[in-house]
Amino acid sequence: MRRPALVSAAVALAAWTLAPSDARAQEEAPFSQRGHTVIVLDNLGGFVHSESSYPNVNNSSSGTNVWGIFPFSPIARFGVHEFIGDTGISLGGALVYSDSSQSFQEQAGTTFGIAPRVGYAIPFNATAALWLRAGLTYLTESISGGGNQWQFSPAGEVFLVITPVSHFGITLGPWIEWGVAGKECTGNNCQGQDFRQDFYGGTFGILADF
Repeated sequence: MRRPALVSAAVALAAWTLAPSDARAQEEAPFSQRGHTVIVLDNLGGFVHSESSYPNVNNSSSGTNVWGIFPFSPIARFGVHEFIGDTGISLGGALVYSDSSQSFQEQAGTTFGIAPRVGYAIPFNATAALWLRAGLTYLTESISGGGNQWQFSPAGEVFLVITPVSHFGITLGPWIEWGVAGKECTGNNCQGQDFRQDFYGGTFGILADF
């Protein structure tokens, strides 16, 4: 008897979140308009597939799949974004951090980086919006046992923003980073092999706007 009740509750919650005629949607501005400053914790958990290659070593390549939650998540990020008036356009960026016993190169490593972004929000109502973001990502990873890698990538995200309560919400959706430059370094010598990484993932995060 409990299953029908749970299904009904889930349907009611979805309808409350997405219905454009909902009472809350009528009395509250949507995401990107009710609060212009947004603090995000992106990629707190989810899935990422990476493709790594060495262009100057016979185009050798390999793929890795990573599942996890923070701090072992697929490149978690702390960011701040500012919406420009009611245009829906946002400017901001994030600091990147990930610590994994199995890095994207199948070695233990810690990843740091920066990720500036420009975005555009498309609100459906007061509780749901689509947030498109694009920009650049720079990552550097220290590898256990010595050495490091750096990576520079054009990047983008398509996040569904759901705010079940005012000024707080979750993000869900895919993101991509396409490696165009990078090196794998040994010790203090960074004249090593050319290195490229492409990332494709689906993750979740949280945000607060004010």
